[in-house]
Formats: sequence, structure tokens, C-alpha cells
Amino acid sequence: MAAERTGWRMLLAGDLFERLPVGQKYDQWSVLPAGRIPVLDQSPDGVFGYHNGQPGVVASPERPVITFSNHRCYVRLITRPFSVIQNVFPLRAKDEVDPHFLFQALRRSVPVTEYKGHWDDFVRMSVLLPPLPEQRAIAHILGTLDDKIELNRRMSETLEAMARALFKSWFVDFDPVRTKAEGRDPGLPKPLADLFPVRLVDSELGELPEGWRASQLGNEVPTVLGGTPSRAEPAYWGGDIPWINSGKANEFRVVNLASSSHRRDLPRRQQSCCPRARPSSRSLVRHSGRSASRKSRRAQTSLSWASWGRTPCRASSSTSGRRST
Repeated sequence: MAAERTGWRMLLAGDLFERLPVGQKYDQWSVLPAGRIPVLDQSPDGVFGYHNGQPGVVASPERPVITFSNHRCYVRLITRPFSVIQNVFPLRAKDEVDPHFLFQALRRSVPVTEYKGHWDDFVRMSVLLPPLPEQRAIAHILGTLDDKIELNRRMSETLEAMARALFKSWFVDFDPVRTKAEGRDPGLPKPLADLFPVRLVDSELGELPEGWRASQLGNEVPTVLGGTPSRAEPAYWGGDIPWINSGKANEFRVVNLASSSHRRDLPRRQQSCCPRARPSSRSLVRHSGRSASRKSRRAQTSLSWASWGRTPCRASSSTSGRRST
């Protein structure tokens, strides 16, 4: 009754939009690496390639189009002309529905349990539809939050790129050492500049800063092979010791242990599936295996820094391990 008095209605998602024709469908043999019209696919990035012909779907900031990827259930709001590959469906909100509200209502609404078509489940979803003015107000608030999240994401990417560039400058190209060898100021605070030698010397890996040496990671730090605790054994879970899964190790950033899965502190004989708990110190986590090689194409290894105890997490790195300093 309250929903009826305020004008809110419970409707099926399929009643809120119309599915648009897509024109020519593209595939990997018919797209270009660059061009005028983007071709959207089902990947997280959403762009498969480009072409220079007529767009399959016309969209604009004034008349945006929503796309739904049938197998992965990504919902996107598109504001420029585009084309699609198979199983990407363009949708236009009906007149009484604000497209920005519809986008917010539909995104992440279908759980992806397996790689299959989800269109039937998608159109049968229930959506609570308020009057049009309230739709616009809700969409404005959520859109503003999305803009802030996107800004923070870009700032994070910029900071990560700066950290990678700084690491390469200091520990791959040895710029501070080369600068000091030329008698110039490296432009670093004196306590930091004093950590870098004043010349390079030859080694089996090429030039290295004087006093530094080439080594292997296993010669410098202890390593322990991990494992997945059995979910069939309740005693392995719900304790105070964090357990980091391989997905976290592939994120290329500091792990927030407070949000990780946990297992109990058990006697060693009951922990055969897992490494011993690490002490309160910085640790480096490496994910290896088939999934690591598939997901971690940017580097030969996937590394994340984690911190136990009170020591704060401050740095992360992915590296091929060419040099150890």
C-alpha cells in the first residue's frame, strides 16, 4: 500500500526497456586496433576493437544506451555510437524510465554462477520503479558517487604508475648512482641519497651499484609453500590467523588482512594443508601455477606485500626478479 501511495511500482526489468537492433556483428577478424567506432564485447574493459563504418547503435549523452553482456552480466551505460560482438545486447530505457536510474538498478543485479546465457534471468528481475523525478534524483546521487569512485581509481592508477617508475629508476636503471657518479646532485634528501653508492661495477648481470650483489630470492628470505584449508573441516575456519587466497595475491597491491578469510591457530599436525603462521613482520606473497600465468601476464611473478601485527602496509610491487638488492 505504501508503494502504491507514493507512486512506486514493482515491475519486471524486461518491461522497462526495449532491446535495440545491433546492425552488423563483429568478430576478431573484422575489427581494427584503432578506429572511429568502438566494438563492445563481454570483457571487463568492454572494448574489443574498432571499425570505421556505420555504427550498429547510435547513443549520445542526451540519449544513452545500456548494454548487457549475456554471459558475464556486465551492465554499462554508453554515450557514444558503437557496435557490438555476439551476446552483447543494447537496451534503451522506455519513456517513463530514466536511463541513468535504470543503469543503476540493473548493474550487478544478476549473480554469475557459470558461463552461460543469463538473458532470461535478467529480464525477469524485479525492479522497484519510483516516479520519474525521484528516479532522476536517485540516479544523480549514485552517479556522483560513481564519478568520485572513478576519480579515486584513476588517482590510484597514477600513484601506482609513479611508484613503478620510481622503482625502475632507482633499482633497475640505477639513476641516483649514475647521477652521483657524474658528480651531480641526485635531487634526493641527504639521508636517502647516502644510501646509494657513488659508482657502478661490472657483475654477471651487468652493471650494479658498488657494494650491491646479485642473488636469488630463496637465498635471502625463507619461503613456505601455501595451501587451501579444507572447507569440510570447520575447525580450520573462523580463527584469528589470516589466510590469503591466490586471488588476493593477483591483485598487485597491498592485502587488507582484516577482510581476508581466516583459519584457526591449530596444532601443526592439523595444519598440513597450510603453511605455518608467519610472525609479525612484512611478508611477500607469490601466486604461481596455471591461473597465475594466465592472469599475471604483466610480469613473470605476481607479488603482493602483506603486513602482520602493527606494522602498517605501505608498498606493493610486481617484478620479474631481475635483480635483488
